[in-house]
Amino acid sequence: METPYDTFAKGLIEGALSVGSTVSIERSVTLPTLYSDAVVDPFDDSTALASRGMLGRIGRAPCVIEPHAKWPSVSRVDQCLARASMLRAEQNCLRILWVISTGRPRSVITAWGLRESPSWGPGVYLSGITRAPRVIVLRELPRTPDTLLLRLMGRGRVL
Repeated sequence: METPYDTFAKGLIEGALSVGSTVSIERSVTLPTLYSDAVVDPFDDSTALASRGMLGRIGRAPCVIEPHAKWPSVSRVDQCLARASMLRAEQNCLRILWVISTGRPRSVITAWGLRESPSWGPGVYLSGITRAPRVIVLRELPRTPDTLLLRLMGRGRVL
C-alpha cells in the first residue's frame, strides 16, 4: 500500500531528476535466473558437519553457496547477492553468501574491499560488513584434508 509520503517522495525524485536523466517510478526489477545453487539450513544439532572440514564449517550457519567454474564478475556476484538478500528478507534470517571460485576474482575482492581472513586461513576473503559476500579462492586453499571437499569443486590443476 502506497502512503502519501511514498507518493510525494517518488514525485519529488521524478520532478527533480527527470530534467537530466531518465527516471522510472515503480519499475519492476527481476533477475534472469531466480535460483541459488545451494541454500543451506543447518539442523539444530549440526555436529555431524564437523567431519566435513571447511565445507562443514561453512554449513553450520544458514547460507547460500554459489560455486563458479570460472572467475565470477562483480555483476554476477551482485546477482548472487540479490538472490541471497531476497531469501534473507523472505525468511527474516541472516544468510551468508559464499562465492566459490577456482581463481581469484580480483574485481570482486576489490569492489567489496575483501581481505584474507586470519581465522579461516589462506584463500578465504571476508569483509567487515556482515552482509557482504564471502569469497573462497580454491587455488589458494592449503592442500589439506580440511579443504578437500571444496577443492573438488575446482577446475584444471586445482581439481
